[in-house]
Amino acid sequence: MDDNLTSFGRIFTSKIKNIQSIDNLGCNNQVFKVLLSDGSCSVVKKYTHNDLDGWNRGETEFKTLKYLEAAGFHNVPKARVYNSENKLGVYSFEEGEVLDVSTATVNDARLMGVFLAKLHTLKDFSDFTPARSACLCIQDYVDVLDRRLKTLSTPPNNDLLNESYNF
Repeated sequence: MDDNLTSFGRIFTSKIKNIQSIDNLGCNNQVFKVLLSDGSCSVVKKYTHNDLDGWNRGETEFKTLKYLEAAGFHNVPKARVYNSENKLGVYSFEEGEVLDVSTATVNDARLMGVFLAKLHTLKDFSDFTPARSACLCIQDYVDVLDRRLKTLSTPPNNDLLNESYNF
């Protein structure tokens, strides 16, 4: 917690009152709800960085949310700050809950359809590259598999990875 307080404290102008870990279903990153002394709440994501694939997940997510907000999507978190040095993203805290398919309603499905239809209207993707493993043709699938096999067959270059590789 102290490490988080120190690294997060450099991002906010208001004093941090509380940091609460949020259960992250994706497991790739650490997610925190941060309450500030001015009463506002934000989400801070600590992104993992995998040197093997060279993909900056935090920057990609931040840039995408900024793009969606500019395109008029008001039902996504607002991207506020991205600190590339520490791989930290700050986003608006949106109240809500993760829906289980068994409790989703017809209206939930309708809202999802409206969101997807709006996504489909977006045209300018010139500032975006496809996701790291996006496959737009059969050869793309082959290339992804080749890249992953090469990564798995290449010995790691640090002690912890060497230990797990040799295990």
